[in-house]
Amino acid sequence: MRIVNSAKAAFLLVLISGQAFAQSWSIDLWDIAIDDPTIDRVRSESLEFMPDGKTLVTAGFFYDGITQTAIGEVRLVSAKDGALRGVLSGGAQTYALRAGALARSPSGKWIAAGGLRGKIDLFDATAMKYVRTLQGEQAATSCLQFSPDGKILAAAHGGRTIELWNHENGKKTASFSSPTEVWSIAFSPDGALLATGNSEGSTTIRDAKSGEERGRIPAQEELGFLGCLAFSPDGKLLAAGGFPVVEGDSPIYVWRLQRASDGGGKVTAKREARFQGHREHTYSLAFSPDGKHLASANQDTTVRIWDVRTHRQFRPITAHTDFVYDVAFSPDGNSLATLGRESLKLWDFEQLRDAQ
Repeated sequence: MRIVNSAKAAFLLVLISGQAFAQSWSIDLWDIAIDDPTIDRVRSESLEFMPDGKTLVTAGFFYDGITQTAIGEVRLVSAKDGALRGVLSGGAQTYALRAGALARSPSGKWIAAGGLRGKIDLFDATAMKYVRTLQGEQAATSCLQFSPDGKILAAAHGGRTIELWNHENGKKTASFSSPTEVWSIAFSPDGALLATGNSEGSTTIRDAKSGEERGRIPAQEELGFLGCLAFSPDGKLLAAGGFPVVEGDSPIYVWRLQRASDGGGKVTAKREARFQGHREHTYSLAFSPDGKHLASANQDTTVRIWDVRTHRQFRPITAHTDFVYDVAFSPDGNSLATLGRESLKLWDFEQLRDAQ
């Protein structure tokens, strides 16, 4: 098994006298190490591929030792060699360090980064500029996602409200209430449904436009709050993971969804699989573009991959030495990016599959 790009890396930037200096926390194949005593470290917990698959977007912060403040930053880096391609700054820059609090639109034009006190910074990635800050519910942003048509940005902030925004004009178009705190959201691929994962472990499936409840998946006894949800590319499966009730057993559930044929909109769910192996909090889930594989990132420092059809688990990725916060497949499915507290790694997925 070979690592294509092991970016044991994050880029620490601070502006001093108008110049940008960079420092890496560690790098395998590409190395940038310029020490700057005014910065302690950058910490990224959210990751996205851009649509062309050539660029990765991460959100995190660096600590400015001069002002003694944490400053949020969205960085674009090359998926080939880790070269820094740009930094998006401006706005609130108080990013909530949580997988899922970063989103990019399907076209790649818009990037949203969620922060503290309900602030969501919106950037035009094409023009590489800050556009506006959306003011949501007064709590740290727990999750963001653009609708498949790119017209709506859905947000939740660990509270009992789901917000829908027209990000182009900055107007909130709708808000839905939830009986419990919402920690994860996911649009179905056709944009018709919006699934929300709640603090007591259940999943609510709503009409994405009206917010009307279409179905509910009850809490599973092994999991507390659901921190991540992912639809399969065909929209037939929904994967869920989160915080285990008992440390040492943190399963991932995959549900097969069935939409009513009578036009009433009801959605039912049948358990398709229960994947075991993780021991602690699952932060992120991602289906491969062809829907054949599911990858997960966990606090136990591992990344695990399952064959969705056979339920066979790959050999775990154990190259990270600290929490793994996010995982993402490239749009062509050839690469898998894994983001840990200490490193960003890019894997050749075909080699991962063939090494099993």
